[in-house]
Amino acid sequence: KAISDIHLDPGQRYTGDLHGVHILNGDTFNILPYGMREWRTLKGMLTVQSLTDAIDPEAVFIVGNHEGRLSWLQELVPDHRVVRSLDFPPYHFEHGHRFSEWRWLSCVADDITEWLTTNPLTRKLWWDFCLKRGWMATGLPHSSDKHNRLVELVWSWASYEASKAGQVYVIGHTHEPADLGNVID
Repeated sequence: KAISDIHLDPGQRYTGDLHGVHILNGDTFNILPYGMREWRTLKGMLTVQSLTDAIDPEAVFIVGNHEGRLSWLQELVPDHRVVRSLDFPPYHFEHGHRFSEWRWLSCVADDITEWLTTNPLTRKLWWDFCLKRGWMATGLPHSSDKHNRLVELVWSWASYEASKAGQVYVIGHTHEPADLGNVID
């Protein structure tokens, strides 16, 4: 079993039960756009604890675009395995953001976000910018023509890669459930 896109913010409590879920397929924690500073606070640590209490010890975390660096997620959940992707043939698990515009943003987003969120002069401006852009995840899909085109692009690229690999890709990222044969979202 896998789940993705929980999008916990620092200070939130996870109240569900994920025992029996073996893979958390990315965007479990919103490290981006908050930065690690917020996650190193008591409220951030309590959020992480609320989730780790709700999962099995052998659950694996896959890094999504909202987690940023692999090392950041490893810092938050040191007692769990953290990976970029996972293969259980014929299934390949990854968050799926590399099939979107995030492919290019990921080259600079982590460093820029960390600088902006740790600099007192830019933190409020960054926060306001993220709210305007809709980057503060709500867990709800954003219905628009642009969103639908981006979802189709993600599914097309993932399907192409899955066909080349001869696997079924299990992804998240789009917030849109689908079973397309060689891609499960």
